[in-house]
Amino acid sequence: MMRLMMRLWYRALMILAFVASNIIITSAVEDIQGLDSARPKIIYLKTLTNLQDQTIYVGQEVFVTYEVSLFAGASLKGSSFDKIARDKIELQTKSVSWKATDSGSLQATYGFKIKSSSANIPALNATALAADGSYEENARADSIALNAIDLRSNTRYIGVLGNNFKLLRSRSQSHDDTHNIVIFEFEIQSQNLNNMTIKGFETQGFEELKQRDDGSVYGIYYVVVPKDLRELLFEYFNPDLRRFESVHIPIVVVSSELVSTQSDLNPKASYALFKLVILGVLIALFLGLFLWKHYKIFLFIVALLCGVLIYNLAFNNLYGVVKPGAAVSILPMKDSTIVRIIESDTPVQIVGERKMDIQGQEVLLYKVLIGDSQIGWVRSEYVSKN
Repeated sequence: MMRLMMRLWYRALMILAFVASNIIITSAVEDIQGLDSARPKIIYLKTLTNLQDQTIYVGQEVFVTYEVSLFAGASLKGSSFDKIARDKIELQTKSVSWKATDSGSLQATYGFKIKSSSANIPALNATALAADGSYEENARADSIALNAIDLRSNTRYIGVLGNNFKLLRSRSQSHDDTHNIVIFEFEIQSQNLNNMTIKGFETQGFEELKQRDDGSVYGIYYVVVPKDLRELLFEYFNPDLRRFESVHIPIVVVSSELVSTQSDLNPKASYALFKLVILGVLIALFLGLFLWKHYKIFLFIVALLCGVLIYNLAFNNLYGVVKPGAAVSILPMKDSTIVRIIESDTPVQIVGERKMDIQGQEVLLYKVLIGDSQIGWVRSEYVSKN
């Protein structure tokens, strides 16, 4: 009987202890909640850009602006996005500063590269710190679901969104026994030229790509094509007009002994050609003066200039040997595409030269003709002249 009474008393004590602990915990939670409710709200975060009303395409770069409003002297501690699905979207502007507006709020604009039709702009989280540093508060802007249009079903589409495409000039040249090389220079208003790929050709790429002051992009692009192809045809998409625009580049191969694809594409005459033109003009000028004034000194000058002209024509094309290890590039430019590495002593014809600055050092490059068709540029230290 005594044992039964002890057990009942023990259970009663346990129940009382349990009830008392719940009362204490509940009271503490209510105190904390009361404290939180007493704290002023110090941050609001919202999305200013409405992408739902825009037509968006895969490959496009979109910009989203966010606004943070801070109160009670709070400061912005930081912001970050939720995990990004990099196979569907890419954050382009990773380092962004929040800038104050006239209304006192803070704004930041992020750029995103759309890589999939089912991309989502991730949710953005921002944290504010109270003026006295006693607590932090978080705010969140929800993710944005996109339904981008994928244009890649068009087999001629090169993956470029833009407008005002201008083909400045193009050249075609024999590349090897079975292929020609087409190099074209162009400009366009576009944000995603890095995606450019002309389908059906394995060897292609940019030789130069740069942003101009007027907002347009300038590029030099090369494509190695089969010899039987007579026209290079591709399309880009104009998002302003919402249609594909076609580009036609005729492939006209000229004799490699007369013209090289790897000549200057920019509208600057080569130094050698400029020198020949100047000599011709001077010869004509002094010959005219001799016929007019009959001064023998003018005839002597004409004879001297003709000698210089004949010398330049006779020795303009030199011959030499390219040493093993030399890289043959398409254009005389920094980081130009290398089309061949010389493996053994190779006889070449030197048909031009160019000086360029590489990492602060002036380097001389020779334009060489290898065999009957392949033309490229080689650093002078790899060439021994005959």
